[in-house]
Amino acid sequence: VSNTSIQADWHQSFSEAADTYHHFEWAVGTAEGKSDICGFQDVGMNGNVQVDGLDLSGLSGCFITLRAWRLDGRCVELAVKAHALKGRACVHRRLMVGDGFVTINKGENIQEFFEHAEDAEEED
Repeated sequence: VSNTSIQADWHQSFSEAADTYHHFEWAVGTAEGKSDICGFQDVGMNGNVQVDGLDLSGLSGCFITLRAWRLDGRCVELAVKAHALKGRACVHRRLMVGDGFVTINKGENIQEFFEHAEDAEEED
């Protein structure tokens, strides 16, 4: 996340995508579950996306939501709060955020990362 763009990459987290999922949708909002910054967009089977030309300078954070639609019609929805950290590590040392990218550097997979994030949020 930067002041003008957001990039999300989940291709490593859904390695079984071709055999299990039909398509992905993503959105960006000011609160969990909202899509008021960037509405839900069907990105097919792409494992990463980027949107440019945004004005995020007044926001302290935003929420990125991913919907993974299974072949059987069910949907898995994940949401994460994102901040424009611009190349610094997050306080829990599990993320490295660059100019327009986020890398998980500690943990087995994205689900474990989100579970840890929820635990850390409850502690705060």
